[in-house]
Amino acid sequence: MPDMQPLISDFVLKLKRRKVEGSHAVARQTAELLRSVVSQHRMGSTNQAAALADAIHAVGEHLIAANPIELAVGNTVRRVLHIIKEEDISFTAVGIEGLSVTAVSDDECDSGNDDRPTLSAAVLASHARNALRAPSLQTLLDDIPLEIRA
Repeated sequence: MPDMQPLISDFVLKLKRRKVEGSHAVARQTAELLRSVVSQHRMGSTNQAAALADAIHAVGEHLIAANPIELAVGNTVRRVLHIIKEEDISFTAVGIEGLSVTAVSDDECDSGNDDRPTLSAAVLASHARNALRAPSLQTLLDDIPLEIRA
């Protein structure tokens, strides 16, 4: 992520000097910067969501430290981290979609069932919640024309 450092430093400088006025403008520019960080992030083959969340968290700490009074920065960073977590859960749920669902607890013996694995109640609840959630940050930012962002 070294190629992102000039963009991050520039935005940190703007926040320190209070060149960005208004919570809406700060939140929008923070979201756009974090979107750039996400798109430039190089992910390994294992634990991609955790690595991306760590990168976003590190950038967020720099931004929050630049102007701790501006709450929109921290709120935007936390929202992006939440979206990453939701997408990871959604991806995991899609990967195990072929599993059967049972109502028995983990400690009960279910020797009468076939050998197919079962979904836990937590995974089922998260999968149902994902079906009802609001549009993602990526969808919202894709609607903004590039000319307005500059």
